[in-house]
Amino acid sequence: MSPVPQRIEEAPRLRRHDSARTRWRSALAGLLGVAVALGVAELVAGALPGARSLVLGVGDLVIDSVPGWLERAAIAALGTADKPVLVAGILIVSALLGALVGILGARRFLLAAGCFLVAAAFGVLAALSDPQGTPSSALVTGCAAAAAGIGTLRLLLGAATAADRDPSRSSPPPSAAPPDGTATTGTGPGRRRFLLLAGGAVLAAGAAVVTGRMLVARERIGEVRAAIRLPSPARQAPPPPPAASLDIAGVTPLYVPNEEFYRIDTALTVPQVDPSQWSLSIAGMVDRPFVLTYDELMDLPQIEADITLACVSNPIGGDLVGNARWQGVPLVSLLERAGLQEGATQVLGRSVDGFTAGFPTATALAL
Repeated sequence: MSPVPQRIEEAPRLRRHDSARTRWRSALAGLLGVAVALGVAELVAGALPGARSLVLGVGDLVIDSVPGWLERAAIAALGTADKPVLVAGILIVSALLGALVGILGARRFLLAAGCFLVAAAFGVLAALSDPQGTPSSALVTGCAAAAAGIGTLRLLLGAATAADRDPSRSSPPPSAAPPDGTATTGTGPGRRRFLLLAGGAVLAAGAAVVTGRMLVARERIGEVRAAIRLPSPARQAPPPPPAASLDIAGVTPLYVPNEEFYRIDTALTVPQVDPSQWSLSIAGMVDRPFVLTYDELMDLPQIEADITLACVSNPIGGDLVGNARWQGVPLVSLLERAGLQEGATQVLGRSVDGFTAGFPTATALAL
């Protein structure tokens, strides 16, 4: 039998094989484009004052937007792992969408580039919800991420196209091998260039993330906080009796060390507050609203008190409870200074990152 009909019969299989290989390369190009974009966003967020990680910005937006019942269900199922799982979920979804955008970009690059711009715009809007961020820094972060992602996608798709046209590209299926038994090696220059660029994109994304995290860590205010010394309290709490002890299995100690005190974060990252730029504002239904700087607050008379704190999510017998000796300015003295108006029934506190919590005014006045 002549070998020519057999080779013609195998041609559709070769085309299907090449088509699948092209899609995989395009998907990888899109995935790596997203990786580089997010890496650059982390780098800019670490280097630019007031900038915010786009991933964390989206995560905080999700936390603030989901229904309460869903949030409680996630906490009950995942515990303290809920936030890492959320970040991992955002990264996985971003990678999958990036792969789809890469396949789209192989045919309609402008549409794929538009997808990167839309994703960056969404990240910018999420970052703008952070009161500590600035619009300009969020915009610069988003533009840098979009440009890096689009540039990476363009470069890798171009290399993927060249690899597909490489006459020495990876070997065909065994059934389509030449009748003389020879096969191509799959190490042609086009394919090697694509693999080198893909590896470079992985390294670039990883280096950008690591550098960005290092820049953020460098700006931590741990050293500033460690240098703070509280003034001697005007009223010190009496020492516990010598025999006082709660050394009972399952019972919280009389005093829980700071490093062991329970901690529940409502945000993905702990706000970094510089005392020199912090201030306390007393406003609302008061006759004399005022603002205190940190130094002015420290100059006010302070007291000590032994207080037990418990998380609202702490179950019976849970460990989200702790006793400690606290020092600070009594809130009641600040409320009296402001002059509470009749009808003021709630004290609402707002943190620098926008988190709010309140309690009845009568509770504050009774302390």
